[in-house]
Amino acid sequence: MLRTSILILTFSSLFCCTQNQALTTSDKERILAELRPVVKNFTKACEQADFNTAISVFEDTKDFTAIVNGNAIPDFNSFKEEIRKQFDSLVSQQYTVASEKFDIISTTSAVYTMIGSDIDQLKNGDRVLVNPLAVTFLLRRSNNEWKIFYMHESATIKIDSSGVK
Repeated sequence: MLRTSILILTFSSLFCCTQNQALTTSDKERILAELRPVVKNFTKACEQADFNTAISVFEDTKDFTAIVNGNAIPDFNSFKEEIRKQFDSLVSQQYTVASEKFDIISTTSAVYTMIGSDIDQLKNGDRVLVNPLAVTFLLRRSNNEWKIFYMHESATIKIDSSGVK
């Protein structure tokens, strides 16, 4: 219940504080040009199992939240350790994006959503088939850069232990 209340307050502050700021098409294009590389860098880092680059797109802040397949990760340091464990067992990932969307809320806040799939190659030879995969990021601009401060990921996961690489 506390987690739900915090999320409601976070979304409310995003939308309430920005509703009077009409963005021009030029503003939106500029913001999209800044946001796309953040998501692209994260995806590329995941595909290459580059932990340091992948974690660098997230904001180390006290209101950071991640929810992965129903498991709430309440703070950045816990999230960082969970992701490090995953990357330690990972050789590579291959993402397929079926659809994605950026919603620009203001000059300092945005939402990214993606639906697709993913194939993870693990160091032990197993493959993890992730299909479908749904991801939501809340991003904010702080100190002149965009960072993810909230993420939600839901997926159906199947492990292929046949040893096929």
